[in-house]
This record gives sequence, C-alpha cells and structure tokens, in this order.
Amino acid sequence: MTRTRLLWLAIALFVAVALRYLPLEMSILLVGAASFLVVALLWPPVILLALAFAVPFGPTLPLGGFAVGTADLLAGFLLGVWVVRGLAHRHLPRPRVPLVPPLLIYLVALLISLETAWSLKAALPELAKWVEMLALYIAFLALADMRWPLIADLKRALPVFLLLAASAEALLGLAQFFLRIGPPGFIILGRFLRAYGTFAQPNPYAGYLGLVLPLGVSLSLHALTTLIPAARGRITLTLQDWVALLFYPVTTAIIGLGLLASWSRGGWLGMVAGLGLVVALRSRRAAVLSGLLLFLLVAAAVLGAMNLLPAALSERFQGLEDWTLFLRPVELRSIKITGENFALVERMAHWWAAYAMWLEHPITGVGVGNYPIAYETYRMPGWKDPLGHAHNILLNVMAETGLVGLVAYIVLSAWVFLYGLLALRRTRGHARAIVVGALGGLTHLTVHNLFDNLYVHGMYLYVALLMALLSAGNTPTYDSTTQGEV
Repeated sequence: MTRTRLLWLAIALFVAVALRYLPLEMSILLVGAASFLVVALLWPPVILLALAFAVPFGPTLPLGGFAVGTADLLAGFLLGVWVVRGLAHRHLPRPRVPLVPPLLIYLVALLISLETAWSLKAALPELAKWVEMLALYIAFLALADMRWPLIADLKRALPVFLLLAASAEALLGLAQFFLRIGPPGFIILGRFLRAYGTFAQPNPYAGYLGLVLPLGVSLSLHALTTLIPAARGRITLTLQDWVALLFYPVTTAIIGLGLLASWSRGGWLGMVAGLGLVVALRSRRAAVLSGLLLFLLVAAAVLGAMNLLPAALSERFQGLEDWTLFLRPVELRSIKITGENFALVERMAHWWAAYAMWLEHPITGVGVGNYPIAYETYRMPGWKDPLGHAHNILLNVMAETGLVGLVAYIVLSAWVFLYGLLALRRTRGHARAIVVGALGGLTHLTVHNLFDNLYVHGMYLYVALLMALLSAGNTPTYDSTTQGEV
C-alpha cells in the first residue's frame, strides 16, 4: 500500500472517531484541519491558495500572549512542508535566492536595535515579520522550482491566486462604497462611503489592493498583445489565451475600482506611481505614453491650482499645502484643526514624534516595534493616540532602528529594485510581465509608505511573494515526486 493510500486511510479513521465521540462543530473543525494538512503535504500549492486569501480574510488568533494572523501560520506551514518533503525525499532543494543577502542585512540591523529596545515584547512581533518574509521567500522559490500536478508552474499560478483574492476584497469594498456599509465618519460626497474592506481602515485597504493592481495591469497588457497578431492571422488563440483575455482585465478592473473607492490619497499616489512604472517598462513606446501620463498629471495639478477640477477631486486634495508645516513645528503646534486638515496634521504630529525619538537615539533607535511604546514620551501636545506607527516608513525605521536600520532598509529597497530591473533583461513574454507587475507593486509600496506603513495586516507576506516573483525568472523546473530536473 502506498504512502498516499495510508494517509487517506488514516483520515478516514480519524473522521470516523471524531464523528463518533466529539461534538459536531469540533468534529468539522478537526476533520477540516486534518484534511488540509494531508492535502498540503501532498500538494503544497493549496497553501499558497489559502495564504493569498488569508491575508485579507483570515482571522487573527491568540497564541502565547501574541496575536497571530492566519496568514502567518500558513507561511510557517509552507516552510515546514518544504522541509518535510525534502527530508522525505532525502533531498532538500536549494533554490536561487538572490535577495536573501539584503534581507539578512536588514534583519541584522533589527537585531542590533534590540540592545536599546524599550520593550522586547513589542519588538518580537516586528522582528518575526521579517523572519517570516525571509522564510516565505525561500520556501516559495524552493517549491516553485518543482512541477506539480494540476499546476505546472507556481510562478505563473501565484499571480492568479493573488488577483482572485484582491478582486474579492475589492468587491467587498465596492459594496461598502455604494451601499454605505460602515462608520458614519467614512461617508464622502454625502451619498457614498470610503471602502475599507476587511482592513477596518481605507488606507491599508488601498495599500493591499495597490500591491496587486500593477501585477494585474501588466498581465492584462501582455494578454492583450495577442489580439493584433491573431487578428492578422499570424497566430491562433488557444483556450488558455481566451481565458487570460477575460480573467486578467476583469479582475484588474475590479481591483482598480476598489482602490479608487477607498478615497485614499496615499493609495492613489501609489497607484499612479506603480501603474506608471508598469506602462513605462512595457516598451519604448510605452515609455512615451508614461511621459504623456506625467504631462496629464502636471496639467491636473495646474487645473487644481486654478480651481478648474471637479469639486470632489479638488476637495480631496485641498490642504496639501499643509504638508509644508512639517518643516515648521511651532506652527504645527498652534495650527487650528479642522475636519479638512485633521488627517494631515495628525500624520505630521507623528512624523515629529518619530524625529524626536531619532534625535535622542540616532544610532540604533528606540528598538524595532517600539514606536508606540516611546510615543508617549516624545509626542506633541494634544496628540495622544500613537496610531501604531509614524505614518512614514523611513521616519518609522529611523525612529525604531536609528541610522543603522535606515541605511539597511535603503540598501534592501535599492537592491530589490536594481535586481528587478536587471531581471527584465533575462525574461520574455509572460515571465517578463510578471516581473514588471511585481516591480509595479513594490513601487506602490514605496510611494504609499511615505504616508503610511503597509507592513501590517499580513501585507508584508505579499511583499515577500512579490520579491520571490522577481527572483523566480527562468529557473529550472523539477518533478515534485522524483526531484529530477525536467
């Protein structure tokens, strides 16, 4: 009897015992978990499918005094499956992991900051995020080097999972937008409500969608390139081509509309930057279109200054001049708070708190994850809520890990983007579209993070997967049962 049959026989016996002796709800939960465990051991892609949906929809569970997301557990499970399968086959695959060095550099900087951390309990969850990112990055690349039943190429399948999950989240946000389902404080234009999905706030919701949207746009543009040669009779479209022509544009449009419904300025700016990069990298002709897009943005700014834009957009970007108050802290403390400028001034108050932390701890900061702990000591008068982070990733990193961490984070970001641009030379077709989309998602992350912190709600795991897609490239594929190259 094969090992697979033995596993299914064990499940059958477990189901029978659970149904006989346990309450129905407990039986269903245990049987479901056991079945998922066995299926995952036999077919690990199911973990990625679950992980893609767990980031937006998975609940948070209490574990050892800490709140652990379902996505975090799945990421650790994926790493465990890779190790178990490797031991079972007496061969642990060693994939190409070109982005491990900069990740390790940043992890070392985080560890150095522990020496001056105000609270180790607050530091450990943040440190764990980056350990998870490193582990997920390695585990996915190891599994992506293998060929699996039903899914021949995980590098091509992962974007499909990500787009499906993001489009489901976007549909939920659009329902909130049009049906006004949510807090009264999110109401805009008198008849709509800012979409927030399952993220409780519009900004992280927009950040999540923005990580995936450029991937969808890039793959949609690639799918649409088959139409012209097909119309000229040079190629015949396959069923897979027709599915791609339908799936990618539809899911991308839904995600884009969901992001717009968030009414998040940071999300919109990140979207423009991410999509601009995608269009620019498509081709030289696309770069010209990007220049045209930039011209239109400048023209929109001029029209806004002349009060010629539609009222709704003009009102949304009113008060941007208040950002200059960041350079004038005395005026910031004395400024009159209104409904229009509250969010802007609140962010800048947190910027100044981060800056004050760095001034007293310039080398290693107050400790990774310790911004909320130190906030009470360094906050500006009138702003008591720490909000969890400084609403600017560079200032947050500088406050928590000092110059050591800031330099390491900049090295990590620059290394990732440079590697991604170099990877474009080695990829063609669908693989190139994935690399371009991943770069676009990371561009959104970079721009949006100037006004927020997207390393929350499990989104850091999506960042790790985007980095893995950059690294996948044209790597060899191995059979998942024999471990032999095919």
